[in-house]
Amino acid sequence: MGMLYRRKKRDPVTGQLVESGPYWIKYYRGGRPFYESTETEDKTEARRKLKEREGQVATGQHHGPQVERTRFDDLVALIQQDYTLNERRSRRRLNDLLTHLAPSFRLLRASAITTDKITAYIAKRRDEGAANATINRELGCLKRMFRLGLQQTPPLVARIPHIRMLEERNVRSGFFEHEDFLALRGALPDYAKVPVTLAYYSGMRMGEVFSLQWKQIHWTEGKLYLRSQDTKTDTPRVLYLTGDLYKVLDAWRKVCEAKWPVCPWICHRGGIQLQSLKHSWRKACKRVGPGTMIEVPGTAKQE
Repeated sequence: MGMLYRRKKRDPVTGQLVESGPYWIKYYRGGRPFYESTETEDKTEARRKLKEREGQVATGQHHGPQVERTRFDDLVALIQQDYTLNERRSRRRLNDLLTHLAPSFRLLRASAITTDKITAYIAKRRDEGAANATINRELGCLKRMFRLGLQQTPPLVARIPHIRMLEERNVRSGFFEHEDFLALRGALPDYAKVPVTLAYYSGMRMGEVFSLQWKQIHWTEGKLYLRSQDTKTDTPRVLYLTGDLYKVLDAWRKVCEAKWPVCPWICHRGGIQLQSLKHSWRKACKRVGPGTMIEVPGTAKQE
């Protein structure tokens, strides 16, 4: 049986021990005692809390008082640690997601982050003008934080709240036909044609394309081996080099072997790894025709 009690403090006037402060509860699981503050001085509410804990123990849903103490910031620390241990390169993107989540959840315990609060967060972000795709990335980050908390030993959260993802409409006005792509690529300098071609045929993001190295290509097999850190899903895969993509890469390889034989990067300018193509792409769009301004393949508009 559990029990309800208050801690005693010595009265500074009389010197006697008197009960004060919130009620505490003591209950057992597997013969082991657990002590937990109810954070209330209302005896009826404290008794309800004790009954709730005893019910959780009886149904196997009790995970210990640590679950009740876990705060949003504890889950933030978990996902930051996860990114560090797995050497994820998108730390800046993670920080952007957390910057949006923190004002709504920073002061809350994890157990208080309920579906209704998440729904209120969605409404708030929509009022701020965020697109559904952007909100989904933020919600996905929050869900990942809870999943990491649930995987700890002992668990830091008792459950993952239901998080409803929003419908995304990913049709972009910047989408273009193959003929348009060829025209724009033809207006680019040679060093820029390779990353644009890789992004167009593979669907990779530009940051992933810029990290590719020559050693990842098996020319005899006609394959480009993508490491887990080179893909959006963190899953290794193979890109088959055929047709136009093979011709562009092969021609660029011959140029590089003659001029920059020790450069490991496929996408570079004068032997220095590329970081961006925005300037070259804008100039190419202007050359192709007035008013032409299409997104670089492999880039996404940020909110």
